[in-house]
Amino acid sequence: MPPLLIGDFVIPGVPEDDLLKICAKRYRPSQHLKGKRTVALLFTPSVGAHRETWQTAIERLFLIQDSNIASANVMISEAWALEYPNHGRAAIINERALFKRPQGIGAHLFARAILRFLNSGLAKADSIVPVGYSASTCVIILTTNGMDLDKLLYPMMILVEPPMMTREVLAKASKRTGPNSPHAQLEMVIAAIVGKRGSWPTRQDARLWLSRRPPWKDWEPRVLDLFVEFALRDLPTETYPDAKGGVTLRCTRQQEVTGYTYHQDAIDGVERLTELCPILPIHCIFGEKTDLIAAETQAALLDPNSGRKMASVARIPGAGHLVVQEQPFKLAECIFALTVSVNELVLVPWRSEQLEDSLHFDSFSSTRLGCFVNYYS
Repeated sequence: MPPLLIGDFVIPGVPEDDLLKICAKRYRPSQHLKGKRTVALLFTPSVGAHRETWQTAIERLFLIQDSNIASANVMISEAWALEYPNHGRAAIINERALFKRPQGIGAHLFARAILRFLNSGLAKADSIVPVGYSASTCVIILTTNGMDLDKLLYPMMILVEPPMMTREVLAKASKRTGPNSPHAQLEMVIAAIVGKRGSWPTRQDARLWLSRRPPWKDWEPRVLDLFVEFALRDLPTETYPDAKGGVTLRCTRQQEVTGYTYHQDAIDGVERLTELCPILPIHCIFGEKTDLIAAETQAALLDPNSGRKMASVARIPGAGHLVVQEQPFKLAECIFALTVSVNELVLVPWRSEQLEDSLHFDSFSSTRLGCFVNYYS
C-alpha cells in the first residue's frame, strides 16, 4: 500500500477556555476510490497519551481496507487523531497557558475543543465515527451534550476500554478500604506518575530505558518508537528552564496527574451514555485482561438493566487496559469490522444550527479559524 498522506492542523482556542489550542493529525490514503460512501474516523487518546498513540492502529486500518476495498460498501476516507490540549504537540504550543493552569484539562473542555474541530469543516466525509480510548471515551460522549437525541452528529460510537464508574459502583467502592480499593488503586496510579522518570540524555537513551520496563516493554515496538518521537521534547522547558540538554515528557507529570481528578466528568459521561444507548449504536472494546478497570466496573457500565445496552462488546486477546499500545493490529481489525458494518450513514451536520448552539459562540469557517496546517507524507 502507498504511504499515507498526513496533515498536521492546529485549531485556535477561545477565551472561555484560556485560548488553549487543539492539535489534530489527519491520515488519508493516497488513492481515493469514487462512488463509495465515506466515513471519517475521529480518534482520541487516553490521559497521558499523545495523538500518535493511535497511529500504528490507523496504519493497519488502512492496510486492511486496501485489501478489502473492492467488496466494501463503505470507505474510510480519512482518520483524524486529536489530543488533549496539555499532551503531545499541543502541550508545547500551549505551554505558557498551561503553566498558569495547574488544574489541568477536564473532559468537558476537551469535548468543547473537539466540537470546534468538527465545526471547522476540516473533516471531509459523509459521516464521522468517534473512537475514544480510556478517559477520552467520556470526552466523545460529552461532545453530544446539548444536542437533541434525534439530531446527533454520529451514526455510532466506539468506546475502547471505557473506565467510567456508575454512581452506584462509585458509592460502593468509596466505602471499601485496603490495597485493592479503588481509592488505593488511584493513589497507586498517581504515585507512579509522580515518581516516574521524566528526563533522559537522548531519545535513544529514553527508548532503551523504556523498552526494559513496564508498561512500555509490552508495547508494540512501533508504538514505542512513536512515543519516543512524539511524547518527548527537547530541554529546556518552562517546567525545567535551567536544564542544559536532554529530553523530557511533553505532558508534564503535574498535568497528567490532574487528568485523574475530574471525577464528576466521568459521572456526567455515564449519565449521558445512558441517554444515548437507546438511540445510538454504542460499541465497546476491552482488552481481554482486566488489569486496571475492575470487572465490577465494566459489568455495571454494560448492564442492560441500567438502560445502557451496547450494540456490541468485544475483547482483544493478549491485551489489558493498554490495548491500543499492546495490540494495535488486532484492535484495528475490530474497529474496521465495526466501521464497514454501518448500515445507514448520517450526513454530518458540520454547521447545523443545533451544533452551533451547543458551542456557545458564533459559527466559523476553517478560513476564519486561521488553522495552521503542515502536510507531509
